[in-house]
Amino acid sequence: MFKEKAQTRSQIAARQGREEGLEEGIEKGREVGIEEGIEKVARNMLARGGFAPDTVAELTGLSPERIRELANDTNLLSAEC
Repeated sequence: MFKEKAQTRSQIAARQGREEGLEEGIEKGREVGIEEGIEKVARNMLARGGFAPDTVAELTGLSPERIRELANDTNLLSAEC
């Protein structure tokens, strides 16, 4: 009987661990997806033109350094930025 209770506790703990891991994974996925979406918007703003890098940074909440990285990755800004 004691062995059965120990197995049950172990199974419950394992299930809870899986559920917590799944929840953490889902949350991390959401965060990554949001960040990727914001970066896509920033790239589109830079590609379309009419938006200064500082304005893109202000509107998206990304750092000016990250805006420069995104622009350089896609050749969207001149060397003066």
